[in-house]
Amino acid sequence: MASMSLARATVPPAVARSTGSSAKQSGSRTFAAVAKTTRTHNVAFEKRFLSGDATQFSSQAVSCVKTGAYQRRSVSVRANGGEGAILPPADENETKILGIPMSTISKVVPLGFMFFCILFNYTILRDTKDVLVVTAPGSGAEVIPFLKTWVNLPMAIGFMIGYSKLVNILSTETLFYVVIAPFLAFFASFAFFLYPNRDFLHPNALADQLTEQFGQRAMGPISILRNWTYCLFYVMAELWGSVVVSVLFWGFANQIIAVDEAKQFYPLFGLGANVALIFSGQCVLYFSELRERLPPGVDGWGVSLKGMMGVVVGFGACIIATYYYLNRTIVPKIEAAKLAGQIQMGVKKKKKSKMGVAESMKYLASSSYIRDLALLVVSYGVCINLVEVTWKGKIKAQYPNPNDYSAFMGNFSTATGIVTFSMMIASRYIFSKYGWGVAALITPPVLL
Repeated sequence: MASMSLARATVPPAVARSTGSSAKQSGSRTFAAVAKTTRTHNVAFEKRFLSGDATQFSSQAVSCVKTGAYQRRSVSVRANGGEGAILPPADENETKILGIPMSTISKVVPLGFMFFCILFNYTILRDTKDVLVVTAPGSGAEVIPFLKTWVNLPMAIGFMIGYSKLVNILSTETLFYVVIAPFLAFFASFAFFLYPNRDFLHPNALADQLTEQFGQRAMGPISILRNWTYCLFYVMAELWGSVVVSVLFWGFANQIIAVDEAKQFYPLFGLGANVALIFSGQCVLYFSELRERLPPGVDGWGVSLKGMMGVVVGFGACIIATYYYLNRTIVPKIEAAKLAGQIQMGVKKKKKSKMGVAESMKYLASSSYIRDLALLVVSYGVCINLVEVTWKGKIKAQYPNPNDYSAFMGNFSTATGIVTFSMMIASRYIFSKYGWGVAALITPPVLL
């Protein structure tokens, strides 16, 4: 049965009382007639609701509200097949740009800029982490699976445990600053302290002894130990994508963007993400080519690292400033509207009985739909890791120098952004003409 949401209809204060008794009697008769009409419509409304006829009873509801109120301030009626936010009707006097109210633009534009900065940084970090680990002494692309399994996964689990504890201690705004600040501090310290002192910090002598004792079969763990600062950078860059993008940004976006607005603007965020990929790729290319303009004897990759990490910290400051601005201008208005009952960012979900780990696994395994989705995700992970190791190994063979490797990755990121942006636009035609199945079958043959 279609869902129905009816916002609170408010009636202005009563008109000043008349001094004449005839006016009082007339007002009483009018009020009695209105009340009778309202009760009649309410009965019809309930019958329609119980019968599930959403199309007909929504018109009855609007008629009831219009009849029973001398003047309506805000009424929002919504009948559809899914859950959504309840929004007050737009103010007719509110300024609009391209048909979009300024109240919506004031949220979406800063959020879009914030998303652009986050993904701009992520592209730089993603390209840099590969260069550091793959081109490091005694390392290679073969280290990546060990790094993801034995370092990245435990640190991700540890972070989520710590984050879940901080959620119960800190406010939402403070938690955002507490989480994102260590990332920016680490990336700055890596470029200006850890990397310049890598020869002192890396246990090369111990790694050489372990290699002589255990041989090449232990290359993965030994390489992680030898280049531990590079591996730490790799993990922090991976966590930036998981934490800052998935947890911090989307959690905040869902806090201030209603479902109706999300349907309209979230796809635009996806397009903006690929625009960030294009520009950040060119940024990586620019700093990677600085070596050609440096005098002999200067560590070109060290200079490139300082430039790129400086950009990351700068865009990180823009992220924090934008978040601070939204929390001072937009969030208070939304919270006040929620308390006044004028806006609801979603519907309350029914409480579900808690299940243990074994019961949850049994429940998930009983659904063929979830099993198929799990198979898709696992297959994707296996394929991308197999292709990634081989592909990055070939890139190292072609570009052993870190600056050359980084320049290639910058061009590759730009090309990826252009192709993905074009495919997102073309996907609407593919989905509408051929369906999701055909669209999903395009990627495996391309990968092969």
